[in-house]
Amino acid sequence: LFEILRSKMYSNPILAICREITSNARDAHREVGVADKPIQIHLPFGLEPFWKVKDFGPGISPDRMINIFIKYTASTKRDDNVQTGGFGLGAKTPFSYSDSFEVTTIYNGIRYSYNCLIDSTKVGKLVLLDERPTDEPNSTEISMPVKPIDFNYFRQYTEQACRHWDVKPIIKGGNIEWQTISKIAEGPGWAISSTNDYQRHAKLVIDGIEYPLELDALRKYADSKLIDAARGNFILYFNTGELSLSATRENIFLDKPTQDKIRIRLDQVSAEIKQKVLDKIDAFSNLWEANVYYRKELSGVFSNLTFL
Repeated sequence: LFEILRSKMYSNPILAICREITSNARDAHREVGVADKPIQIHLPFGLEPFWKVKDFGPGISPDRMINIFIKYTASTKRDDNVQTGGFGLGAKTPFSYSDSFEVTTIYNGIRYSYNCLIDSTKVGKLVLLDERPTDEPNSTEISMPVKPIDFNYFRQYTEQACRHWDVKPIIKGGNIEWQTISKIAEGPGWAISSTNDYQRHAKLVIDGIEYPLELDALRKYADSKLIDAARGNFILYFNTGELSLSATRENIFLDKPTQDKIRIRLDQVSAEIKQKVLDKIDAFSNLWEANVYYRKELSGVFSNLTFL
């Protein structure tokens, strides 16, 4: 079971690692009430070929370590809609790339250094390398070795995993050029972003993490006219726990409650836009001004208004 879960679950292991480990670090800050404090990420390069993520949360006690990094399905967040996760899989994602990684955590005045590894038995093990007193505050750092051929992938997917975060991580060991989300229209829970791509996409952003919204599947349970009419990428924003995710958290799990919430949100956005358009047109004093608004402003956002 351990071998299946670690090596055959993720279609993109590096993206999964970047998403899950950074989210866990962000959650550690939420747990101790410092959500506005950035986590730290070290990008791999020639002299230091390691991808590292450090948080300044509660630290990890010895009895909690094995549950977090070795025991699959054990989770401390199952009933928490403030923190990302809940399946007990995310912290183990480094095993999908490497047979070992290190965890250094400071918990209540003690620094613990561990090696998480897979040996010849293919069973996860946790080895305590060092334990010593320290005056440093609680924190946790995950460090995993990266092959030189994958340096750029870790940079790329770190950016993708964190690009929608309000509090961006502090980047060390290199630079990240954050993708700008240039919004041409937005409202509560939605936005349309400009794109140079001829193919426009629909996305769901759940707690700052981006997922694709497959339009072919969407058309089977909701009206897609609003998304089809948008002159850009259409984004719907949801909070943690509002939508169901697959066990790997790579995709949305389209159960009935998730379909209903997406459909209701699209209906709400359509109604909101319609009311705004009507209010604005009613406020004009003549047809000329209304026509200019339609041709210049609305036509810059939507290719047609049949969804109204």
